[in-house]
Amino acid sequence: MKKIILLVLMAFILCTVSTAQAALLGVSGKLLKPDIAWTAKLTYTPFQGPYGSFDLSGFDTTITYQNLDVDYLSAPGYMTEFQVTMMVNKSDGTLINGSMKEVVKAGSTPFSLPKSSNPGFVFNPGDVLLSGNIYAFGFNKSTINGSQFGFFDFLVDNVAGKLVDAGIYPGAPINTGMVGWAENAAAWNGGFNNAFTLNVVKGDKAPVPIPAPILLLGAGLMGLVGLRKRFNK
Repeated sequence: MKKIILLVLMAFILCTVSTAQAALLGVSGKLLKPDIAWTAKLTYTPFQGPYGSFDLSGFDTTITYQNLDVDYLSAPGYMTEFQVTMMVNKSDGTLINGSMKEVVKAGSTPFSLPKSSNPGFVFNPGDVLLSGNIYAFGFNKSTINGSQFGFFDFLVDNVAGKLVDAGIYPGAPINTGMVGWAENAAAWNGGFNNAFTLNVVKGDKAPVPIPAPILLLGAGLMGLVGLRKRFNK
C-alpha cells in the first residue's frame, strides 16, 4: 500500500512537471542586469522516433548594465554569435537536454566594452563569451490582434565564459534566463511533431532567480524523499 501511494504521488509530480514545461516557465519579468539582447532564427527538425532538434542560431546586439548604460556586442567590425541546441520530446515538447554557447565571430576585430565594469578587458575572435547547459524549457503560442506569436523561455546553469572571467556577467551558481518571441509564428502549430522555421526571433538573456515552477518541482521531489523516509519507518 505504501508503495502504491508513493507511485501515485510520483506520477502526480511528473505530470505537473510536464504541464509546466509545456507552458512558459515564467522567466519574463524576472530578468536582472546585465541584460543581453539578441536576434535569431529558429529551426525545428523532428527525427524518426520520439525526439526532435530545436536550434536557435543568431547574434547578440547589446548588453545593458545595472545603471542602464549600453555597450554593443555586435557592431561594424565585430559580431557575437550564439547557438542554442536542444533535444525535445515530440509529443509534448519536454526538454531532454540542451546547451547554449556564444562566441566572438571568426574574423572580428578585437573589442572591449567601455561602459562595463571592466572596460580594459579585450575580447578576441573565437572567444567564448558565455556557455552553459539548458535545464528547463517553456513555450507557448498565442494569437494577439489577429497575429500569431510564438513565445519561448529557457533556464541555463553552469554559466561560464570570458564575460564571466572579466567580472562583467555573473557565472555559476547564478542561473541565466532567456526569453524569446517571434511576431510571425504562422509556420508553427504550437507543437513539435512537424518541422518548422521561424525566421525572426528576438529576445533577451540575463541573470535570473529560479522561477516558481522549478522551485515547486524541487519542493515536490524533496517532499517525496521525506514521505519515503516516513513510510519506511
